[in-house]
Amino acid sequence: MRPLASRMGITRIGNVTGLDRIGIPVAVAVRPNSRSVSVSQGKGLDLAQAMTSALMEAAEGFHGEELDSRFRYAAYDDLAARERVVDPARLCGNGRSFEADAQVPWIEGTDLMDGCACWVPAEIVHTDFTVKEVPAPRFFLAGGNGLASGNHLAEACVAAICEVVERDAVALWRAKTIRARARRVVDPETVDDADCRTLLDAYAKAGMSVRIFDVGADIGIAAFACEIRAPSEALPGRVHRYRGSGSHPA
Repeated sequence: MRPLASRMGITRIGNVTGLDRIGIPVAVAVRPNSRSVSVSQGKGLDLAQAMTSALMEAAEGFHGEELDSRFRYAAYDDLAARERVVDPARLCGNGRSFEADAQVPWIEGTDLMDGCACWVPAEIVHTDFTVKEVPAPRFFLAGGNGLASGNHLAEACVAAICEVVERDAVALWRAKTIRARARRVVDPETVDDADCRTLLDAYAKAGMSVRIFDVGADIGIAAFACEIRAPSEALPGRVHRYRGSGSHPA
């Protein structure tokens, strides 16, 4: 990754593990001219993993920003008459009803199920948040949900799918009642994976309490949410909370 960093505008990779007291390696990759997020973070069991994680996160953002030259403006009805197009009704909108005759930007992708070309609304794919208001109505939420990188295409595809599964699972879990969410709690002492135990031990030594929730939905892919808490030294009686989540098929 390091030889490719400059081509993606990454100028610095830093070790920021010492900014907290936990000790789990954390790194940052800096892209000063980013059109979305200029500082990407990564973590790992050691510093090399953390730096790799930060670099890959920055790579995702770079590729998500470099799409404007591939935009094609067309109305859904016109484009669907000539090309294979994803159904806008199946996408997350911004609350505005989609207009099939509106001229909107599209970008060509590849359907992972059959390898065929398929056009999707550019709004849900690109992450160039400096772009000026396009001459078209906006119907979708722009963001990096499902944007992933990898050492090869298959790895990137799996990571992207897992991220979408994770976000969906967490959304469904959060929609439950407090009692229903609490019933999904996992006792950290039952976790026997060696790498997970290393992380849990680091939290314990730093005085952090950990809550883990099994948020997996009914599709059979594992998904978990984790919350760490620590008392505030500056504000007695207050608690700092930090949350994360993840999904993986294994």
